[in-house]
Amino acid sequence: MSKNRKEYKIGFMGVDISYSTETESLPSTDGRQQPLPIASEEYGRSSSRGNNIQSQVIAFYKNEIPSQPNGDFIDNILNHWYGNYNKLDDFDTYIQWLFPSRERGKNSQAPLLTDEDVEIIKHCGFDQKAIRALEVMLDFYGMELKNNTINLAPNHRERLQVIKSHGKYYFVISRILSFLKELGEQKLMITWLKLLADLIQKNLLDGDAKISFNSYWIKYLDKNGFDEVKAYINEINRN
Repeated sequence: MSKNRKEYKIGFMGVDISYSTETESLPSTDGRQQPLPIASEEYGRSSSRGNNIQSQVIAFYKNEIPSQPNGDFIDNILNHWYGNYNKLDDFDTYIQWLFPSRERGKNSQAPLLTDEDVEIIKHCGFDQKAIRALEVMLDFYGMELKNNTINLAPNHRERLQVIKSHGKYYFVISRILSFLKELGEQKLMITWLKLLADLIQKNLLDGDAKISFNSYWIKYLDKNGFDEVKAYINEINRN
């Protein structure tokens, strides 16, 4: 069976970026594409409540279970981990729980995201916890969210030097963008991608960030968002 596929291309600092209507996979921590998972109904769900089966994603967001392995409850992460960069750097304990995906990652104990999970998070108030989680991670990257715009934080130079040291930090950006897309947070994605494009253009992020931007980050946007970021990139290229 053939797939309908549309592509739109822009040039970002000499590199063609192709927008496709097909879904993109998250990169692995070593930069390779992960295969799409084959998820069973039981995967990512808890039967600890007997017949009332509840998603582990929702149980975590309700602060009923901690992330695994060796993680913490979401309220503790959001209230007490902010600015604790050493603790936040241990992504395997919490990142796939805080920003769940439909694809398996390195942490085999993390649940997969489902359509039902997305609807509950969006319509039962848990989206505010997701935004708070974004703020915690933006601070980790030397950035901050103010008035629905993402800008550099006062400590950005120190933090960006750390971020440039390992590709895992770019993988986490991919995971966060994937989750924001699920929640329909297109405006936040656009403002973040514009900032990341600026940092790449000014060489405050390295070539690996440029590859991640071209291959993954921008492709989480819908067509309108892609066009807006495309116009912004064209403008900074001219300048």
